[in-house]
Amino acid sequence: MKIVKITPSYLTIELDKKVKKEVGVVPYVTGIPKEGYVNSGGIRVIPDKVTLFGPEKLLGEIKYVKTEEIDISGQGKTVDCYSKIILPESINVYSNIDSVRVIIPIAQLITKRLDSVKVYSKVTKYKVMGINPQYISMTLSGSNYMIDSLVKFGINAYVVVNVNAPGEYLLPVFVNLPDNVYKQEINPEFVTVKVVR
Repeated sequence: MKIVKITPSYLTIELDKKVKKEVGVVPYVTGIPKEGYVNSGGIRVIPDKVTLFGPEKLLGEIKYVKTEEIDISGQGKTVDCYSKIILPESINVYSNIDSVRVIIPIAQLITKRLDSVKVYSKVTKYKVMGINPQYISMTLSGSNYMIDSLVKFGINAYVVVNVNAPGEYLLPVFVNLPDNVYKQEINPEFVTVKVVR
């Protein structure tokens, strides 16, 4: 066989510039701990960042990389393991790191009653003159560490004052809680809010 002609006779090849980029490492954690235990938060990744090397266009789209799955099903104590980093095609880690250490704190689930939690207001239109009662109690469950941290930095208990006219309103109390901390009871669940212009 003889090649007589090639069309086109010229080809344009685009080569993407190779660059480096530092991104965070996010552990891929699945499963539920042993009954009576909870993931107490504060998962540590060592190192928590890696430097990637690869085509500039591809790297520009990468915000973070994940690890392989870490299943904590049935665990009753802190999980401390190494997990491989999952990399997109054509991307490499600049150093020799191919895995990271992941520490997942798991602690016994406790229930704790908190008294004198102040209720704040989120106002959309009118001015709040008073909340009665101003303080409530609540019962939470979670790890001792997570609940104590919540108390230390302040619990966000509030009422949403979304009313159409001044007056007194009986409104429900809401609370923002982090993952793995659960509301068991709020007492009272409703407070009286006085609204004026």
